[in-house]
Amino acid sequence: MACGTPVVASNAGGAAEAVAAPEAGCIVEIRTPQAFEAALGDVMASSDRAATRRYAETRSWDDTSKGLAALFDAIAAQSKSRAAISYHAAPKRRAEKPMLLFTVDTEEQFNWEGFSATDFTVNRPRGIERLQALCEEFGVRPLYFLTCPMLTDAENAGYFRTLAESSRADFGLHLHQWNTPPIGGYEGAYYSWQGNLPAEAHAAKLQSLGDAFERALGFRAIAHRAGRYGVTPDAYREIAGAGIRYDFSPSASFDFSAHGGPDFSALSNDPFTVTTDMGAVHVTPVCGALALRGGRLFLKQAGEPGLTSRHRAYSRTLTAPFRLSCEQARFSELVSLTRHLEKADTPILTFGLHSTSLTAGANPYAPNEAAVDASLALIRRYLQFFTKDFGGAPAELDDIAAFFSGRG
Repeated sequence: MACGTPVVASNAGGAAEAVAAPEAGCIVEIRTPQAFEAALGDVMASSDRAATRRYAETRSWDDTSKGLAALFDAIAAQSKSRAAISYHAAPKRRAEKPMLLFTVDTEEQFNWEGFSATDFTVNRPRGIERLQALCEEFGVRPLYFLTCPMLTDAENAGYFRTLAESSRADFGLHLHQWNTPPIGGYEGAYYSWQGNLPAEAHAAKLQSLGDAFERALGFRAIAHRAGRYGVTPDAYREIAGAGIRYDFSPSASFDFSAHGGPDFSALSNDPFTVTTDMGAVHVTPVCGALALRGGRLFLKQAGEPGLTSRHRAYSRTLTAPFRLSCEQARFSELVSLTRHLEKADTPILTFGLHSTSLTAGANPYAPNEAAVDASLALIRRYLQFFTKDFGGAPAELDDIAAFFSGRG
């Protein structure tokens, strides 16, 4: 290419990184004589030696060295920032009654196996209206975490603003980075976990989402849950920088590392505070525990508060992670987990579900209308149990603030 000669090569080694534009040549994906013959014909018919030479001049050793130096600088800066991150367990205290925080990942309908910036549907708020009415029946003030498509949809934004203005619900950010501006450059499953984004891109998307939230609801968000629970220790620096004071991302007992995500298998259910050089974030995990398969016996989540890299030693064939949620759960399991969490002195029980579980066909948990009705019936039964039989009380965002400040 430095001599103005375009390249035709198979997709081996770093060839595709070097031949990254039409003027550079062509990468042949299928190694057959016919494929190479066709590629050579196309390149010879359209080659421009001057353009190939100009392309090659952008790949000098000076540019490579500068890029490598910048990479090392970024790694060093990240290491320094990570060293400044510390965890502090929240003081052990219990309210007069067990507290239940009811949370909803309020999101667009999309393919859970793919993460497209444009291929999604924003459902009408009818299902959420049914859930909201049910929560109000039991004195529950839900905490809705809102994605960018929900905030920029006029009907949904208007509905949520009405709830906010009437103090019937609380709200926070839910970052689906693949469809939150600025778009581009971070496609695929790995980057769907927002903690895997470069710090600058993560901060820009949180800022964009926060601005959309303020335009829709009229105030800045102070609560947050990472899309797909994809938070990492480093990510808390940008989360704090976005003005977030309360995070609800970690999902105790779940390990997503096989798919590029975080590992919470050793995470305690206890709240904790993350301190960074950009500020402090108070974290309340989504409650969960490992259950023995085929039964309702839960193992103690004895890990220290905070995100660690330690793995649980329990067999994955004998245990399964279980979350306090109506999704893929039975009432007896929810009751058993609730009593298990109370026995472990868990101060705040966090219940969660996806808003798309309230629309038939919108996610794997809601294949039809009957499944939606069953989820709402299970939520009703659980709230009846928690507030009446169990003697618990619903919590809201102000209660979480009071807990961390020592007032609750």
